Amino acid sequence: MLKDMLRAAAQEIMHAKDISGQEAAKIIIDNVGNPIEVDPKDVGAYMGKINDFLIKFRKSIDKKEEK
Repeated sequence: MLKDMLRAAAQEIMHAKDISGQEAAKIIIDNVGNPIEVDPKDVGAYMGKINDFLIKFRKSIDKKEEK
């Protein structure tokens, strides 16, 4: 489930910014932390961080498109 969420988030970032998967993964890690370091009992909280980041990311993309 976490892997699917990470993949979807990376794809969304890749398409929005026209960048590679590695660059998208770096953006995710820089903003929400490394998924490898997440304790299994904290996966839900980590997924929440990804979701919060994507909401902010989408808003920033929308603002750029309005200009």
